[in-house]
Amino acid sequence: AGSGTGTGASVAALLASLAAREVLDASKLGLCRSEMILDTIHLEGLHMRGLQLENSHVKHIVIRRCKLSDCDFALSVTAGELQISKSRLDRVQLGVFSSKVSLDDESELTFCNIRVVEDLFVRDVRLHNCTFQGSDEDRKDRQVVSAAFYNCEIHGDVRLPFDRIVCEGTYFHGETLQMTRGGAMISFAKTRIRSLPCMESEGQVHLCLEDCQLTDAVSFNRMNLNLRNVHFAKPCEFVEVVFVDKVCDLVFPKKSKFRQVRFKDGLHCVIASGCAFEGCNLGYGQDALSDCLLTQCSFRACRFPFLEADSPVANLSGCTFASCRIQWSGQFAHEESFVINSHWLRKWNLAGSTVGE
Repeated sequence: AGSGTGTGASVAALLASLAAREVLDASKLGLCRSEMILDTIHLEGLHMRGLQLENSHVKHIVIRRCKLSDCDFALSVTAGELQISKSRLDRVQLGVFSSKVSLDDESELTFCNIRVVEDLFVRDVRLHNCTFQGSDEDRKDRQVVSAAFYNCEIHGDVRLPFDRIVCEGTYFHGETLQMTRGGAMISFAKTRIRSLPCMESEGQVHLCLEDCQLTDAVSFNRMNLNLRNVHFAKPCEFVEVVFVDKVCDLVFPKKSKFRQVRFKDGLHCVIASGCAFEGCNLGYGQDALSDCLLTQCSFRACRFPFLEADSPVANLSGCTFASCRIQWSGQFAHEESFVINSHWLRKWNLAGSTVGE
């Protein structure tokens, strides 16, 4: 049903009278589809195809317990809010300019497009080969476009034109996840992660994992990364990764690999025994490796901090160091060769370690 001015009343009456029919082919109903101002469009319990709307303004659009196919809400439609729940949509173009779009309550969308200009909220929804494409004019200066996915299943390769993406209990089943906004941030929380799709972006993606379990080997490539309370079941690989915050209270499985990784603020209470580090920067501060257990590791062409008298203790016993350096970032920044008996490494347990070129 719908309510409003002009042709809105006739639209409302016609839809209400047809609500009891199984399938409505809106393309054959002769409805006025443009230049309308409506308070509400409320579709509930309908099986409809061919609905089209353009050049109109609606304060509130509600689609509930509906099956819609081959419908088109054009880019020239505005709405204060768009809500979809308990519905199945197939080949529906949701081009509505709306500041808030919400999909929830076991809805399922297949080959649909969803335009998002500010906020998208998705809960308990399955998306199959869906897109999030809007108008070229949607992007405004300093505007943050965000999306939140809770307990969702997202199938197919997907392009996400958002600045901030929050995922909880959500799984991406496609091979590629393309982030179209430079510097976009995506976070996963309270999720069992079997695999991550290849994340593509014009700039480095910022990925945050919190309270997650990685049940299989995962490769992290070319990104800024935050890890908080993450459990790794199998060895993982980190390539050209920047840990933007201190890495704390984590256990990296043996045989994990770190290549061209920068630990910007170092590590604290981290276990990474039997791992391989190549071309990595372990940090500059005096507490860069505080209370860490990094035994039986191999370090090649890595950078370590100078240590002073009050630096915390760390255990790097049984490690091999090849072409490594120690670095000082103070007023007179410089580097020196990594030497087991160096005064600058006196706070680390290096028993059984070897150094080579």
